[in-house]
Amino acid sequence: MCNGYASDKIIVKDYIRDLKKDRQEKIKELIKEHFFVEKLSMSFIIKVGIPSEQILKAIETEDIDLVVMANKGRGNISRILFGSAAEKVFRHSPVPVFSVRERKKFKRSN
Repeated sequence: MCNGYASDKIIVKDYIRDLKKDRQEKIKELIKEHFFVEKLSMSFIIKVGIPSEQILKAIETEDIDLVVMANKGRGNISRILFGSAAEKVFRHSPVPVFSVRERKKFKRSN
C-alpha cells in the first residue's frame, strides 16, 4: 500500500543514529551557549531505551555522584510532580537526585 511517499520503510537503526547525532549537536550548542567556561569539565552520553532504566544503569556504570533532572510535571495524579521516568529515578537512585523546573519553558497551558 503506497501513501504517496517515496518509501514507506523506516530503517530504525538509521533513524536512531540520526536522532542521536541531532541530539548531540543540540546538547553541544546548549553547553556552549550556557556553560562556556564549564564545558571542559562536562561530558554527556546518549543512550537508547527506557529513560529511567538507562539513567539508573548510567549511575552505576559511569560512577555518577549526582543526577540532575528537568521536570515538566505532567501525568496522572501520582506523577504530578515528577513524571514517570523521574519518579522511578527518585525512588531507586543510589545517589542524590536534584529536580529542576524552568517555569517559562515548562509552563502549562490552561
